[in-house]
Amino acid sequence: MIPALLVQHSFRRRQRRTAVWGNTQSFVVFLVLVVWLGLFWSVWQLSWSLSAEHRVVQGRVGKVPPQQALVETTTTTTTVALWQNKYNIVHVLHTRFMQHQSNLLHLGRARINLFRTITLPSLQNQTTREFLWMVRIDPDLHEELKNEFFRLMDEVTGNLVVVLSNTNVEGFRRHGMDDMATENCVLGRTREDRLHRFQLVKQYHTAAQERLVLETRLDADDALSFDLMGWLQQEAYTHLHDDAAPSTPSRYRVWCLGTTIEWQFYNPLDANSTLGSLVAFPYGHCVTPGITFGYQIGATADDPPTHKHHKLHKSIPKCHYRELQQNQINCLSILRKTDSSPLALRARTPTSAGMMNLFLSANKESIDKSTLQQFKKWNHFQRRAWIAVQRLFSIQAASVQRLRRTLEADLAMIAADNALGQCTPGHSCKASSQKLLHKLQNTTSNRTHIVNNRE
Repeated sequence: MIPALLVQHSFRRRQRRTAVWGNTQSFVVFLVLVVWLGLFWSVWQLSWSLSAEHRVVQGRVGKVPPQQALVETTTTTTTVALWQNKYNIVHVLHTRFMQHQSNLLHLGRARINLFRTITLPSLQNQTTREFLWMVRIDPDLHEELKNEFFRLMDEVTGNLVVVLSNTNVEGFRRHGMDDMATENCVLGRTREDRLHRFQLVKQYHTAAQERLVLETRLDADDALSFDLMGWLQQEAYTHLHDDAAPSTPSRYRVWCLGTTIEWQFYNPLDANSTLGSLVAFPYGHCVTPGITFGYQIGATADDPPTHKHHKLHKSIPKCHYRELQQNQINCLSILRKTDSSPLALRARTPTSAGMMNLFLSANKESIDKSTLQQFKKWNHFQRRAWIAVQRLFSIQAASVQRLRRTLEADLAMIAADNALGQCTPGHSCKASSQKLLHKLQNTTSNRTHIVNNRE
């Protein structure tokens, strides 16, 4: 723009000096103006194009084919990215929170703190964000806890949708929208916000009808290694992707994690520990965090013989990787890293639903010999283990210390609530679990009573 104005000014000055060159000068100036305007238009168009392209690819991990370009819907309340995936996969992460336990406020407060400290950081720092995270909560959840989810949704970057439902949905391709009749089934600050999140799920559900589908489970107090979601997608593409029509309609694959670590609320070797204890136990079956079902087009959640984590290794044949053994589909794959680093972290606290290998005191006398040996083995590596946990799961030791203090301050009521929650629909209501929780409640109540009397 500025060079063009200078040329115009020069033209007027020369026109006053002589009329001989008038026609020639007019032509030259006109030509220069056309060139400058053309250059300006080209630069402006290129700048706008690059800016638009940046808006399309912002937040993308890896190269995405053109037909899967990210579409953004911007509103005054939220920005929601529709389905996309560089492997052309629909990946859904399922989490449940306080279903059928809406009135257990002490337990709910403890679990929301666990969710914020343990689960959320590990998902926020995944190497890929190309998945839908569906958290199903009790529709009648206490308003205090719902407000916590509003705050979490404001903080989370990625495709998080909180669904008001007590249904445990298995099979996103067929049943993903069964408990979502309208946008009012989705948590959101405004109708516009709810509508956009509802449309996001619909986009994923539509894409799932003609693409490979991955469904991963994660409890609301567990964590996944920073690269696990991307690894699962790569695995699915390698072993299940097929441009041609599948040779058999029931084509699936199941993955479970071969290496996990546990955070025990108590350290049986150190009653004064402010961090609890990190320890790993050898399980002979698949543990819950990170279990993933992959379904090729035509397959559904009904095809695997079971979805129960402790029965998968018995009901589904293991996948083979040798050339002579081509068992690559309809099989169970155990994921392990070459350095044996854990792929998931399980929080074992008084809020847990399952009580297996959960120790609700720092009394080592109540622990069997082999389990105590594991604690002793890991006790030498606690500092290094916490450094690894921070690197792999983005969980800070200082945050865990604050979490423990918060839970300990309300431990008796948390244990009482959990004992009630054990017998709600969808839970086992085991007598052994009830006994452990009531014992913890009584012990903690007595301890609090003694402290109050001293004060």
